[in-house]
Amino acid sequence: ACSAPLLLFLNDDVEAAGEGWLRELVFQVTRADIGIAGAKLLYPSGLLQHAGINIGVCGPCVNAFARCEPDQLAFRAWNPAETVRNVAAVTGACLITHRDLFLRLGGFDEQRFPVAYNDVDYCLRVLQQEQRIVYTPRAVLFHHEAYSKPLSLAHAHPREVAAFESRWSAFLQHDPYYNPNLTRSSPGWKIDDEL
Repeated sequence: ACSAPLLLFLNDDVEAAGEGWLRELVFQVTRADIGIAGAKLLYPSGLLQHAGINIGVCGPCVNAFARCEPDQLAFRAWNPAETVRNVAAVTGACLITHRDLFLRLGGFDEQRFPVAYNDVDYCLRVLQQEQRIVYTPRAVLFHHEAYSKPLSLAHAHPREVAAFESRWSAFLQHDPYYNPNLTRSSPGWKIDDEL
């Protein structure tokens, strides 16, 4: 029913950490070839909850740097959680996209993904349209993750996991924004010692 050119999806358990977050998301998503922009989300304790999503890491996908201390992520003076960067997906807890793109792609797939992965599935379909997904640390919000979600919906249903793995098997093998030298068993971007 919304006629605005941009759609903001925002969970009811998310709150702004300061001013300017929406302006930053609008700035990012209106740049050339950007289909979606997502924010940095923190737990109320200050630990990272979301700094983009990695596909094929810790299962079908994982929030990058989940539960990490934001200031402990510097890799030789570069902190990816504090860098505007392209990612394969962002969480629907705070996601902005173009209305026409959302409608053209059929929005979130509520049939295959009624609870989990509908946001990541939408992001990957946007990538297939040669539009980029951008994570920005300049939009910071607190996410009381799963606070408002019933316990029965806290984990993905096996049917959703199977549907995601079937549809996105190529991305599960190769997230274009995740270095293949990093482990797939940790969200913290650690070097894979088994290589």
